[in-house]
Amino acid sequence: MVPWLHLSGSTEFTSGKPERTELILEIDVDGNEVTQEMRIEQATPFFMWLMVRDSVEENVTIEEEERSGGGDAENLNNMRAFVMITVFSTALLAGFAAVKGGIRMRWALSIWMIGLLMFAIGVPMAWMMDMGDSLDDGLPEDQGPGESFYHVNSETGSAIVFIGFEFHFEGNGWDLGMVDEEEREAVKEAPPEDPENEHDANIGWDGEISLRYGNALTIWLTIGLLLVLIYVYERKKNPESLVIEEE
Repeated sequence: MVPWLHLSGSTEFTSGKPERTELILEIDVDGNEVTQEMRIEQATPFFMWLMVRDSVEENVTIEEEERSGGGDAENLNNMRAFVMITVFSTALLAGFAAVKGGIRMRWALSIWMIGLLMFAIGVPMAWMMDMGDSLDDGLPEDQGPGESFYHVNSETGSAIVFIGFEFHFEGNGWDLGMVDEEEREAVKEAPPEDPENEHDANIGWDGEISLRYGNALTIWLTIGLLLVLIYVYERKKNPESLVIEEE
């Protein structure tokens, strides 16, 4: 299948117990499915961190676990259906024009513009809505009392790149699971002094996410260009064969 969207993301731990570990995620979206691949480079520090830290999360209910499990890609599936209807409508109009010898330009350009908006805006938004909170500011996040990370500092930035967007995030936070139990209340009140970022509990991360459009958008832009070229050609060849609707 022709890819519609491609997302690649990486997060490297820059300090703390999992330092030097890098998490890499790649996701592809096409007209039928969403495929993803995740890998961990220099995984030993990361797994050692998970093994030695204490679990300090409190009272996670069944309902919260079910909500965090993710749902079906309902929004993306609906948008896929709308896109396919638009594509078939454009093909039907092109076939009608080939038989009748004229193109109703308002219809053709309107349908093409709707398709362009769906590819460029509708599909990414529907996909991100389905993903929910899975793409956030990074791995650890300050979620308030009862969670394991406190005093989280984060910075984010974004940029428009060729056929896509890039997001950058970095930050650090204190993992209570790496702090002695008798010192946790003090850490909750104020972060310990660690100017060199050498404490195992001071977890830092630096990452980026790149969201780029696939070949489907390029093909759709090419179709729009062909419509314009056909219109210009027909207008020069026989102006009366081109049907243009007026208000």
